[in-house]
Amino acid sequence: MKRLHAALPRLSLPRFSLTASAWSVLALALVYMVLRNGGVYPNIMGDEWTYSSAARLESLRDAIIPNYLYYSVYGLTSQCGAGALDCARLLNVLFYLGAAPFLYMLARLVVPRSVACAVALLAVLRPANAYTAFYMPEAMYYCGFWLFTWCCFRFQQRPDWRRLLASATVLALLALVKVHALFLLPPWMVFIAYVAWDGARSAGVPAAGRARHWLAQAALWLAGALALAACVRFALGYLFGGKTGLHLLGVMYSNQAGIPRTLLDMLPDIILSLKGHLAGLLLMFALPLAIVPLTLSRALRGPEHAALRAMAVYTVLSFGALLAVTTVFSAKVAGPGVAIESIARLHMRYYDFLVPLLFLLVAAHAAAWRHEPGRVARLLCALPAGAAALWALLRCLPTFTPNHIDSPELFGMLLNPLHGQLLTALGLACLAVWVVRRRTGARLFIFAYLPLFAILSGSAVNTEVRKQQHADLFIRAGMFARDYLHREETNRLTLIGKSAGELFKTRFMIDNPAVKLLVLPPDSELPLAELGKPGDFVMLIGRYRAPQGLEVLLKRRDFDMLRIPDPEQDGRVQFGRPEYEWGLAHTQGLSGHEPWGRWSEGKEVTLEFQELPSGPFTLQLDAAAFGPNVGKAFTVRLGEQERQLVLPAEHAVLELKFDAAGAARKLVISVPQPSSPREQGMGEDGRMLGIALYSMHVLPAKP
Repeated sequence: MKRLHAALPRLSLPRFSLTASAWSVLALALVYMVLRNGGVYPNIMGDEWTYSSAARLESLRDAIIPNYLYYSVYGLTSQCGAGALDCARLLNVLFYLGAAPFLYMLARLVVPRSVACAVALLAVLRPANAYTAFYMPEAMYYCGFWLFTWCCFRFQQRPDWRRLLASATVLALLALVKVHALFLLPPWMVFIAYVAWDGARSAGVPAAGRARHWLAQAALWLAGALALAACVRFALGYLFGGKTGLHLLGVMYSNQAGIPRTLLDMLPDIILSLKGHLAGLLLMFALPLAIVPLTLSRALRGPEHAALRAMAVYTVLSFGALLAVTTVFSAKVAGPGVAIESIARLHMRYYDFLVPLLFLLVAAHAAAWRHEPGRVARLLCALPAGAAALWALLRCLPTFTPNHIDSPELFGMLLNPLHGQLLTALGLACLAVWVVRRRTGARLFIFAYLPLFAILSGSAVNTEVRKQQHADLFIRAGMFARDYLHREETNRLTLIGKSAGELFKTRFMIDNPAVKLLVLPPDSELPLAELGKPGDFVMLIGRYRAPQGLEVLLKRRDFDMLRIPDPEQDGRVQFGRPEYEWGLAHTQGLSGHEPWGRWSEGKEVTLEFQELPSGPFTLQLDAAAFGPNVGKAFTVRLGEQERQLVLPAEHAVLELKFDAAGAARKLVISVPQPSSPREQGMGEDGRMLGIALYSMHVLPAKP
C-alpha cells in the first residue's frame, strides 16, 4: 500500500509549467470538441428546434420557454447563415471550457494547485461535454452554474453584502439562461442560512443567544438577496419578453406542471425513478458518495475544514433538491394517460452539472490533515456504498434505459458490459483503498478512475454522437425542401411523416418555423382538408396515399413534393415562383430569382409560350421600370405584332391587346435604356436592369 501511495502522482510542478500545461490541455480539448462536433446533424428533437428557432427565427415575446439571455447570446448565430448550428457548437465549447477557471478556484479552497488543475480539467473532459454538440443551453448553463457556485463560496469565505448580492444576481441571470435554475433557489437559501449559522458558531456567539443571532442574520440576508434576485429576473424578463417574460416557467413547463396527477398517484413512480438515479450515481461515484457523510461528521468539525464542510453541505443541498425535482417531473410526464415519456428514462442532465462537486470532495480527501478520521468510520461509510454499487450493476440498472442524451456518463459506462465491469471494479478498489489509506484511495480515484472513466465512457458517448454524421431520411428531406422551394414558399409547406420528432429534424433543416407538421401512420390516406389552402405545398416523407387532384411536382424514392392546385392562378405566371411553375417553354434575359419576381438583364427579355389562345387575347403585365427607363416606351413584340408599354417606377398592372398569334410563341420585350444600380449610385450591383416583372396573365378575349 505504501508503494502504491508513493507511485501516485503528487504533481509538484513549477507554477509556470503547471499553468502552461493546464492551458495546453484546454486548448487541445477545444480543438477535439470542435472536431468531434463537426458535421453532426441535429438529433435531439424537438429540443434543438425549440431553442434554435426561439434564438434565431422568432420574437422573444413568442418564446414558450423564458431562456431570454440564452436566446440573446445564441441569436448571434444568425450571422452564420446556414452554418448557424456549427457556430452554436463553437459557442457551446467556449462556454463549457469557460467553467474550468471557476472550478479551479473552487478546488483551491481545499486542495493544492496541482490537484486543483487536475480536478478542473477532469470536470470539463468528462463525457458530459457531448452536450456541446447540441443546440441547447446546457453548455452555457454549465458555465453559469460554476460561476454562481464560485460566487456562493466567495460569500462563504467572507460573508458580506457585496458577495451575497453578486450570487443573487448571477442566479437571476442563470434563470434566464435555463429556467431550471429556479430549482437552485431552495438549496441556495438554505446554504445562506448555513453560512449564517456557521459564522455565529465560529465567532463564539454564546450558545444561549446563538439561535436568535443566526436566524436574524439569515433572515436579513435572505430578504435582501431574494429581493435583488426577483428584481433582476423580472426586470430583464419584462425587458426581453414583455408581459410574458414575467412568467417564471413559461408556457411549455407551465403546461407540463398542469398535468393532473396528485403526489399520492405519482409516489410509486417517484420511488422507482429515485431508485434508478441513486443506483446510477452509486455505480459511477461510490467513493464520493461514501465521503459525503464522513465529511459532515464530527471528525471534521475543525476550523481548517470549514470550506470542505461547506462544500459537502452545498453538495447535499443541491443534489437533494434537483433529485427531488427530477424524479417528480419524471413521474408526472410518465403516468397513465399522460405517457409523454417513460419512467425508465433517467433524466440525469437535470443535475449532471453538479457532478464535479463530488470530484472536489474526493480531491480534498487526498490532502494531509492534522486529525485523521478513524478507519472504522470510513468502513461504515464505505460498506453501504460498495454494496449499493454492486446491487446497481447487477439488479437495478438493467431495468432502466439510460441514453447518450439524458444520462451520457452512465450510458457510456454501461454500453460495453466489459467496460462497465472494469470501471465498477476500479471504483470499488478505490473505495477499499480509501478505507485503509484515505489519501491513497482519493488519489487513486482522481488520477486513475476518473481518467479511465472519461476515456471509456467518453468514447462510447462520442461514437453515439458521431453516428449523426450520416443524414437520415428526414434530414435529407429537409435539405432538399430548403433548396427546392424558395423561402416564402416554405411558409406554405406542410410536412407529413410518421412521428413529430422526425419531422422536427426536417423543419430544422428547412429552418422556418412557419412550416406545418402533420403526423400520420405510413400508408394512410391524406386528409385533404388538413393539407392547407390552394397553392400550398405538401411534402410526403414515406409512403402515403394522396387524394385525387394534387399536383405532383416531384417524386423521389422516399419522399414526394406535391402542390394543392389554385384555380385562380391557372394560366398566371408568378415570376417570384420557381420557373417550373411558369408553364413557359423557354426564357432568356432574366436575372436571378428574388422574392417579389425577376429583373430583366440586358437589352431584351424573351418569353416563349408553350401555347397561346387561337383568337385575340389580352396580355396582363404586373411590372415596373428601373431608373432611366421610367416613363420611356418599352417595345413588346409577338411575331409581327408590336405594342408600346410605358411603366412607372412602382409596379402597376397594365394590359396589352393582341390579335390572334398564329404560329408566334415568342414574346420579346425591348428595354429602352438598360442601366445598372452602380451607374445610378445605388450600390455595387453591376447588372444592367430595365424592367421588373412581377406577374403575367394571358386572358382570351371574351366572345
